[in-house]
Amino acid sequence: MTTQRLTRRQALRRRRIVVLTGLLLVVLGLSTVLVRAGQAVWAAASDALTTRAAIEATGPNSPARLTIDDIGLDHQLVPGGLSESGAIDPDRGELMWFDGGDRAVPGDVGIAIIAGHVEYYGEPDVFADLEGVEPGDEFSLTQQDGDELELTVLSTDLVDKEELRRSDLVWGQEDERRLVALVTCDDDLGYRADGHRTANLVVIAEVSQL
Repeated sequence: MTTQRLTRRQALRRRRIVVLTGLLLVVLGLSTVLVRAGQAVWAAASDALTTRAAIEATGPNSPARLTIDDIGLDHQLVPGGLSESGAIDPDRGELMWFDGGDRAVPGDVGIAIIAGHVEYYGEPDVFADLEGVEPGDEFSLTQQDGDELELTVLSTDLVDKEELRRSDLVWGQEDERRLVALVTCDDDLGYRADGHRTANLVVIAEVSQL
């Protein structure tokens, strides 16, 4: 009788363990689903908040997208300042308009700066095909409120990185025209000892239609 009772108790314990384990797995499964759903909702809310913050921070007439059909580029723009090393250095996959110093907002009177990488650690980046742009080409800037500005390319120049810090193409004063300088790195002048390219490609364009 003792052996039989112990066996029944063991069987009941096992059944309880199986039931509890099943309930635990169900709870964990539901928790995972809820967490993933919550993450998706948060991501969507975060994107909406980021967009709203950009509009509030820079105004409805600030640029939202850069589109250059001739090189197949259509990319979001984000405002940004200098890096810790004092350089204009967008993140990977980022197209940044420089909102520091006295530079104009793209589309306003003055010289605005839009920077992106030609490649990032060996992988093509946003401005990988910018060298294909030529004087006379046209592209557009879409503003936060949906309006589009048409621009015409005036020049494309190779500028030494050190000279770029003082170049009037980028840092000069302009009180009448609405100019935009598209800036990225370029291979044509080779590489420095630190592995970085020697030159920048600077594309200057003017707003031709508001």
